[in-house]
Amino acid sequence: MQLFTKEFITITITFIPFHLFLVSLYILCYIAIVKPESQTITKYNITRAVFNQLNRENSDTLLCSCSKVEVPFKAFVSNKTIFHPVCKSIFVDQQWIETLYLKDASRYGTGDFRTTAYSQ
Repeated sequence: MQLFTKEFITITITFIPFHLFLVSLYILCYIAIVKPESQTITKYNITRAVFNQLNRENSDTLLCSCSKVEVPFKAFVSNKTIFHPVCKSIFVDQQWIETLYLKDASRYGTGDFRTTAYSQ
């Protein structure tokens, strides 16, 4: 006695691949519909506030492609040079000039500028 007829085997052999094809097609359509389209937007010279806002809105997809993050040097160091006129210099002050002509300059020793100042 034959349990499976030729027609039954043919139907079964065609049934399995066909249903696998339908399930695969359904999965592909579902992924195509559900998956959101991504869009790349490039922003240049953004401020900290703009970056924080973008980070809040798109934290899972936000990328910073900066190879070098730089902060202007003037943000850390401020250098303001003021040149005073010669008349405000201590080297033209009367006390300095009198120091150059001390009467007993030799008492300061050879290492002291006041000893040799008059000869310079």
